[in-house]
Amino acid sequence: MKTIMNRRSIRVYKPECVPQSVLDTIALTAINAPSARNLQPWEMRIIKNRKLIAEIESGWLAMRKAENPDLEYKPAFHNAPVLLVVAYNKNNPFGQVDCGWFGQNILLTAQSLGLGTCVVASPNSFFNSEAGKKVMEKLNFSENYVVIYSITLGYPAEEPPAKPRDAAKVQIIE
Repeated sequence: MKTIMNRRSIRVYKPECVPQSVLDTIALTAINAPSARNLQPWEMRIIKNRKLIAEIESGWLAMRKAENPDLEYKPAFHNAPVLLVVAYNKNNPFGQVDCGWFGQNILLTAQSLGLGTCVVASPNSFFNSEAGKKVMEKLNFSENYVVIYSITLGYPAEEPPAKPRDAAKVQIIE
């Protein structure tokens, strides 16, 4: 309960690196998420290379600015030292839902280990575009896999307060 209730989206990170053993633990808990018929329709790339993270972010920002030059866009990855990129098998009808469980395991594991996270979906348009092809080649996802979201990961340099939740959205039907 404490881990779930204390988890927040972090947008300010300390620059320190996340140890490989911690990343291994996060990956292990992620792949142990439930999936329909145990097909495990996910793939994840753990990016520690800050130049590659910057390349992805600048490609996404350039694409967004070209689409709408009048809007101001903020960097999506918040200077996080690690970026997790999650893709699903587009031929699996349950792939998107299964990736939801996969991501939730990542978020809760990271929180329990003192790390911060933020789910970022806006760069998907870049990953899955012609402009993002070179980056996708570097990430080497299997055929028929498309990026569904990214997760920034690192040691938090902020403690944002909880945002209000709407308990009325959950109803009991008897």
